[in-house]
Amino acid sequence: MAMIELGEANERSPVAGGPGWNWRATRRLWPFGLALLALLTLTAAAPARRAPEATIRINIGATSIVQGGEAIFVIDPLGTAGVPNPHVVAFRLPGAEPLWRVPVPIAATPAGQAVAGGVPVGAYVADGAPLLLSANPETGDVPRTVALDTATGRTRWDRPGGFASFTIEGAALLWDAPPTIRDAATEAVEPAGTLRAVDPATGAERWAYPVPARTQLSYHPDGRNHPDGTDRVDLVVLWTRDEPVRLLDATTGRIAGTLAPPVEPPRNIAARVGESTGYWSGVQVVGDLLMLLGPDQTTLTAYGLARLDRRWTVQRDPKTEFWLDSCGAYPCFRRPQGGVRVLDPATGRTLWTDGSPRFLWPVGDYLLAGDMIFERAAPMTALETRTGRVVGELGTWALLDQPDQRGPRLVLRQKPSGKAWLAELDPSTATSRVLMELSDISGGCVVYRTVFTCRRLDGSTALWPIPE
Repeated sequence: MAMIELGEANERSPVAGGPGWNWRATRRLWPFGLALLALLTLTAAAPARRAPEATIRINIGATSIVQGGEAIFVIDPLGTAGVPNPHVVAFRLPGAEPLWRVPVPIAATPAGQAVAGGVPVGAYVADGAPLLLSANPETGDVPRTVALDTATGRTRWDRPGGFASFTIEGAALLWDAPPTIRDAATEAVEPAGTLRAVDPATGAERWAYPVPARTQLSYHPDGRNHPDGTDRVDLVVLWTRDEPVRLLDATTGRIAGTLAPPVEPPRNIAARVGESTGYWSGVQVVGDLLMLLGPDQTTLTAYGLARLDRRWTVQRDPKTEFWLDSCGAYPCFRRPQGGVRVLDPATGRTLWTDGSPRFLWPVGDYLLAGDMIFERAAPMTALETRTGRVVGELGTWALLDQPDQRGPRLVLRQKPSGKAWLAELDPSTATSRVLMELSDISGGCVVYRTVFTCRRLDGSTALWPIPE
């Protein structure tokens, strides 16, 4: 594959005839040098790879695009006449040939559309299973999930409960409680509901677990790299006020362990970021650790998930450390406008801190430091997760929306003319590899399992296979 260097020459660029160049000593190599120069000229002139391009025929503002097997599914908010009339549209890959188009079979419309009563509709699919559409209402109603046959668009089943996750065995977890209500004191008031595991093919219930009010739910991913790119969970953590923390086995629906609660369970944290308010639950799972926030919100205690044994307790600054996250295999406190404190999962001690406004994205055993906003170009740096050591600078790139974070991290470098380059970053070596050249791109790029999409300058949506 021909490679294009997107940087610029500088004063350190080698110049023929510069100091130390011995013309007489190299005269015998001139014929070979001329041949090599010709070869290099042809290589440099070769354009970056341009993969076959397809067009997804959907309206601007389409949401919830997901890939399932050899098809891609899109929720199109407008009908063929350009008026609000949400449909689900399926396209065959890689050529984006239309497979079927059906109205959204659920009483909701995609988020962000100017339709009275519109609420978000999410789309989820695992290999060999139907397409699941789930509406999480903002009006106090119980959410619903509908399963569509991926080959025909026909409705297979429809039942109460919003989609929460897939289990290891592929069952769909549905949570049928209305949306959480937040009172004037910024404390979350969680309503009662039932968590169910259902067969995605038939909607048949495998198990059900009633959850009382004021219970926080946290889903623990199994950490495996599933071939279909789905995130799956093996445990659900339930914390009801004044009751023990319970670990629910996602496969069986049975309690796998309990942990006595603190003297006083903490209220959810509210921290103002710009004009919005964010919330972090007082119980969270990071890696193989169950993390509990202390009653005064200034301490964090870690327990091992296997035996619920206490591991360590650390201090937390509630004014600057906004939420707990996973920086790869390491728990870390993130700050509202960027910056991080990375903890040792074995001891809780601080490994390193970063107070800069950049956002850190985990990629394997490394972190990419860049902008927290997708498609906003910024200088990128590769860091070692455990030490914070700078591996190298990667140049200026824009991160792309990439739902499956376990694959290679793809980035874009774009010019106002619409010309762009798609590249793969390798933080372990701090190098970038240009995969292909794009043209007439305006933005809105999203990376899926084997394809990626972008909006064109004319408003249409283009689709390409991700190069090997």
